[in-house]
Amino acid sequence: MVGALDDFRISLDFIGDDVDPDEISNMLGVQPTTGHRIGDSIHGNDGAFRRNAKTGRWSITASSRNTKEPDFERSLRQLLDSLTDDLEVWRELSRRFDSGLFCGIFLTDSNRGFTLSADLLTELGKRNIYMGLDVYGQELPQTME
Repeated sequence: MVGALDDFRISLDFIGDDVDPDEISNMLGVQPTTGHRIGDSIHGNDGAFRRNAKTGRWSITASSRNTKEPDFERSLRQLLDSLTDDLEVWRELSRRFDSGLFCGIFLTDSNRGFTLSADLLTELGKRNIYMGLDVYGQELPQTME
């Protein structure tokens, strides 16, 4: 590892027209950070109406901002550990819904990196969860030619 990550956000999402946030919460054993059914009103943080949901979503998040010593793998493992370990539940959810991890990585400097253990990657694979990474870096200065 070259340098610690500056900031990150992890979101486990189940998306689909038949999403019932209460059902998924009961299956996983935890309430979502956000959840809605198709057609529900979506409001911003300010409470203002934004739009009606085009599809259903159940989502739980973890962030480096919620911990004193940010560690990507530890945060992801804690998120998974807060949910059921019943692989039949995970198979059912991944069969019915688009299910995956969205990970936003925010860098304030270049040359940052991290690793994920084979054990954690195996746990994600058992749950049939894909991982998408969006990496946001410091903008490079424009050079004059």
